[in-house]
Amino acid sequence: MSRLRTWLTGAGRHDGPPVCAVYGPPGIGKTSLAVHAAHEVRSAFPDGQLYVDLHGADSARTPGTLEVLAGFVRALGPEMARLPDSVAECDLVNAEKSCGQAITIFREIGDRLCEAYGVQALTKVHIRQGRCEDGQKSLGIALTVFQDLRDRFGEALTLRTLGELHLAEGALDAAARQLSAALPRWDELGLPLFRARTQRDLARLHHRRGDHAAADAALVEALDVFHRLQSREYAEILGSAAFNLDLA
Repeated sequence: MSRLRTWLTGAGRHDGPPVCAVYGPPGIGKTSLAVHAAHEVRSAFPDGQLYVDLHGADSARTPGTLEVLAGFVRALGPEMARLPDSVAECDLVNAEKSCGQAITIFREIGDRLCEAYGVQALTKVHIRQGRCEDGQKSLGIALTVFQDLRDRFGEALTLRTLGELHLAEGALDAAARQLSAALPRWDELGLPLFRARTQRDLARLHHRRGDHAAADAALVEALDVFHRLQSREYAEILGSAAFNLDLA
């Protein structure tokens, strides 16, 4: 411990920050030694001390690089509390920024149709982030634009997104109305994949209501299309241990 303390506090000062690696077989106390040494010399590092457990003995629990760095940055101050925890959350933050920029551009050039698509995409991101406030109003405006311009795809897409929004909020009756309204529009457009995605949403809705027979029927119908078209949804469901109908 004396040698560690001398090295880490720079008693025989070296160029650059001191680095010390502790190695050995699992279970001999490497982590305990490192943590104890860090506490011993913490006064030499007044700007802060950071620690991360990499779970070296359990690779299944090893955190990713983004998770580690996010934890470090967040530990430096409360202003970092909203930093994304994972790659997926980081992707959503980037998507939110891109959607916002697109909406601004389309609004400036007076393109109502593309602006409505941007609003639908942004609301979808917010649903994934668990931020459903004001989503119904924004989607209502977008839906009116699609209907005025007779864009049947945009209309069906927004009806489904409204259904997803209500489902996330727990408003099951409203979700059922919007999702059911989207189905015949997908049929009219000849888009079975989008219809199957809506059926999957309905399966989750029926599951939330406790109607497991209806949930199973809707899910089987959706899975059949996913399999036939070899869509990403089929691979995702096959790759999971069990399909979670509670997912939003």
